[in-house]
Amino acid sequence: MVDSSDTRDFMRVSVACELVFKRIGDDEVHQAKTKDLSASGVSFVCEQALEPDDELEINVKPVNKLTPPLYVIAKVIRCESAAEPNTFTVACKIIEHID
Repeated sequence: MVDSSDTRDFMRVSVACELVFKRIGDDEVHQAKTKDLSASGVSFVCEQALEPDDELEINVKPVNKLTPPLYVIAKVIRCESAAEPNTFTVACKIIEHID
């Protein structure tokens, strides 16, 4: 059932695959697991606390070879403690697609 109170511009799709990211200007690469994707954003779980407005280079690696990888620059909207200890749920807005 679609929730009519959801005012998002784009539908979110639950996705469970590998994701790697790094902060813009930083060489350290971090591993994460995607939660969901939309045309304008991505949500993932990681072990790093991130700050709102951090800009990230993100590479989503799909599970099957039919789906191409996704490379984007995204801005952190929020970062909250996740259910597992020492993990964080991060929500980002996609600001640029990288070819």
